[in-house]
Amino acid sequence: LHQSVISGEDKSMQSVILDDLIDYTVEHFATEEKMFKGTGYPGYENHKEVHDDLTRQAVNIQNEFRNDNATISFDLLDFLNEALKQKHF
Repeated sequence: LHQSVISGEDKSMQSVILDDLIDYTVEHFATEEKMFKGTGYPGYENHKEVHDDLTRQAVNIQNEFRNDNATISFDLLDFLNEALKQKHF
């Protein structure tokens, strides 16, 4: 997504990349939650809440972008990068 912004890709391409990123994120979180639940990970509930919060934020960004109420800016990219690094790990 970052590269598409830097290279000036059009909005339709950025939308496809954003959709793929969100789909991957949701799939990753679901897989991780299944593993945590299956192994009895003690922090499961808290970790799931973090996943749910990040997913909500990502979907809100996606909806705003689709409705032409947002653009993919460097500030947004920085936010996504920091949110994933700090909250997920």
